[in-house]
Amino acid sequence: MSLTNCRFYEEKYPEIDSFVMVNVKQIAEMGAYVKLLEYDNIDGMILLSELSRRRIRSIQKLIRVGRNEVVVVLRVDKEKGYIDLSKRRVSPEDIVKCEERYNKSKMVHSIMRHVAEKTSHPIEDLYERIGWPLNKKYGHAVDAFKLSITNPDVWQDIAFPNDVVSEELKSYIGKRLTPQPTKVRADVEVTCFGYEGIDAVKTALRTAEARNTPDNQVKVKLVSPPLYVLTSTCLEKAVGIQTLEAAIVDIRKNIEAANGNCIVKMEPKAVTENDDAELQALMEKRERENAEVSGDENPQIFKADVNRTTFGVAIMASNRIFSAFSRLTKSGQFFRSFSYKLFIFGTWIPAVIFFNDHVGEVTRINGASMYPYLNTGFNESNKKDLCWVNKMSPTKHLQRGMLVSFWSPYHPDVLAIKRVIAVEGDRVVTRAPYPITIADVPAGHIWVEGDNRDGNKTLDSNHYGPIPLNLVQGKITHVLWPWSSFGAIRWWEFKGRTRVLRGRKETALQWD
Repeated sequence: MSLTNCRFYEEKYPEIDSFVMVNVKQIAEMGAYVKLLEYDNIDGMILLSELSRRRIRSIQKLIRVGRNEVVVVLRVDKEKGYIDLSKRRVSPEDIVKCEERYNKSKMVHSIMRHVAEKTSHPIEDLYERIGWPLNKKYGHAVDAFKLSITNPDVWQDIAFPNDVVSEELKSYIGKRLTPQPTKVRADVEVTCFGYEGIDAVKTALRTAEARNTPDNQVKVKLVSPPLYVLTSTCLEKAVGIQTLEAAIVDIRKNIEAANGNCIVKMEPKAVTENDDAELQALMEKRERENAEVSGDENPQIFKADVNRTTFGVAIMASNRIFSAFSRLTKSGQFFRSFSYKLFIFGTWIPAVIFFNDHVGEVTRINGASMYPYLNTGFNESNKKDLCWVNKMSPTKHLQRGMLVSFWSPYHPDVLAIKRVIAVEGDRVVTRAPYPITIADVPAGHIWVEGDNRDGNKTLDSNHYGPIPLNLVQGKITHVLWPWSSFGAIRWWEFKGRTRVLRGRKETALQWD
């Protein structure tokens, strides 16, 4: 008996209509000569007519020397040792099953060969005493090996040649087949626009951790609202997947009871270290984005403070006063002129503040959210468009296509500039990440979007829904810079890509 070479199965030859794994040795005029890997490399042949159901243009595209193939057994002549095989009669499902069985058998053979080399015992005798009896009892020896790690009763009916073989086999199985913890992950988006809001989201996510046990725990991590990651680490992948599926069912049931929604962005699956690294990078990126002001929005200072434009004007006025002070010190009119200037300074500064807050101001367009209508040279230079914001009756006669500035729902101290897509009573076909496909604009609200079709470069109603009219601060009416774009904004010519079913104000949804 050979020390390391032996067939994988008890039968010396494969049965007719069974599927086997072969390796191509040679391609001849009659067909391809192969060796059966599971039957101690005995020879077989695939006739040219059995290579493909179609006309053969190039044999090299169908079969190559040195490549493993799954074939079906047509005829077996045990006396002469001839085995005829077919490749064209194998379906994709048969390939998957055969590869799975071959990989299991190859694992068993690797363990048997290691034990044979370590103990100098013939490998065929090990198969006869250990491998093949376990195949009959447990379906496959590799399943019995894995079970033996936690259940030593597997070896009760096995007659080991000696104690050395027994100890070496059990020790090597423990090293090779001890299961490693598997990490399973699922991504979900949980939102609630009802009365309970974020409290309902927190309660729903806590239900995912309610079934935690010492051996199987579910953890919830926030990427950025409304995206959350569920993870579970366990020895069996199937158990981890079932655990996360049950957790998602609990979350959906709980959040829907509060008029919320749960969308599965990635079904539960086993993940690798690379997936974890990508997730960590995504979380860091979202954290930076949340910490910084979005590039399509223009930070402003609260009304209680003097804004930057007014402050700049005040500095200019102060410079003028101090220059006048230096001149008047040489004349006898110093005190009278200084009092007069101080009086003027104290009166027109409030006027400038009032003008900026209630009449209009010049604003700079930051970021690429309104590209290509505004900041047309965004990809070419750092220059930004300057526009005039009309703040007189900002919510009166709002029309679809107009540009407005408003306090961002996500950042209450930030003014954003977007285009009005729909007004109260309209129905909008939304884009991701909005949780529902069609949204109705209720009374006293508008739907705003950026002109940039790249959703990653605009933060608009597709993220936070319709905005109340009381957040609107002004209308963008004119472009002041660059000169090539100078003039009134022709908002009535705008043709957006967002589908809007126009309605009437009288039919708009009313808030209770």
